[in-house]
Amino acid sequence: MSILSVMDLNKKYERFELSNVSFSLEKGTITGFIGRNGACVYRQQFKSFINQ
Repeated sequence: MSILSVMDLNKKYERFELSNVSFSLEKGTITGFIGRNGACVYRQQFKSFINQ
């Protein structure tokens, strides 16, 4: 059972952009988002992905 699905996400930032990102999270899965420099993506950045 998927609890979160993202399809074809596009987000433009000052220095880079995300193009056509898709993923889904299954119930009971622990997932982290890793930035291009290997750092963890913080809560505020994740919230900007989902426009909140």
